Amino acid sequence: MKRKLKGGGFYVFFILTRSMFYQKPKTFLVDLTRSEEELLAVMHPKGRYNIKVAQKHNVGVKEDNSLEALEQYLELMFGGTAKRQKIYAHSREYHRQLWEALHPAGMATLWIAKWQGIILAGAMIFRFKDTAYYAYGASALDHKEVMAPTLLLWETIRRVKQQGCKIYDLWGRKRGGVFRDLRSSLGESWWKWRGLLTYP
Repeated sequence: MKRKLKGGGFYVFFILTRSMFYQKPKTFLVDLTRSEEELLAVMHPKGRYNIKVAQKHNVGVKEDNSLEALEQYLELMFGGTAKRQKIYAHSREYHRQLWEALHPAGMATLWIAKWQGIILAGAMIFRFKDTAYYAYGASALDHKEVMAPTLLLWETIRRVKQQGCKIYDLWGRKRGGVFRDLRSSLGESWWKWRGLLTYP
């Protein structure tokens, strides 16, 4: 079943499954066929404001596929995000093996947001054909005021769009929590919902 959302040209998909979910049962897809100006125009003012805050604080975002960056990202994941949100996360070794399998094949990249030399946010992005996937993200417990995660998300959207992707799949979100924060920051008209099927 699908339903078109008003104003944004996005669709809502609901899929029933019998599996146990590690990821959340719905996901959000960003339409990258829009221009950057169009994406910013439909963004919630809070999102544009937070991006400007991060830029004012000279937060830098770059692709860094080094093993050192991978370990720093994992430290953020297990010392920051998983601890703060009290969520289950795959083991460090799982992430390392995933990286070792997908990065050499050109299917995974690592993005880091830094402020004053400190890594405050990181994301592991997958790519297959014309779709990019925000597979895993992590952020520090400190310095939330510089809005590094928001700028990281926006910059990865820009970069994968420049690389020719047409869809950015945020891969498993739920109402409340992260979804509420992203919706209030970026605007609900950005998203379309889609059922997300995972296997135990």
